[in-house]
Amino acid sequence: MPSKNFSDILLKQFNFDPVQPPKDVDGVYIYSLIEYGVDKQEVLLNLFREREIKNAFWSAYTSNNPLGFYKEVEKFLQGKDSEFDIRLMRIEL
Repeated sequence: MPSKNFSDILLKQFNFDPVQPPKDVDGVYIYSLIEYGVDKQEVLLNLFREREIKNAFWSAYTSNNPLGFYKEVEKFLQGKDSEFDIRLMRIEL
């Protein structure tokens, strides 16, 4: 599993401050994916490429409602092939 230092190195490589996330929506999204996604499986990371997921992230982030993000992801996955992949691989959201 990559260490915290590895995510710090990646953040610096992409010109992010490892201590303070940016304030714009795209910057926060990318920062979060680097910070929390370095050791995640590709099928889960691909989920975050979806526009609906990015919109749900920003909505949850600005309203300080992480559970809302989880619910929107669950709703998005219903009926999608990626849901099967995520559950088959026993990846927890």
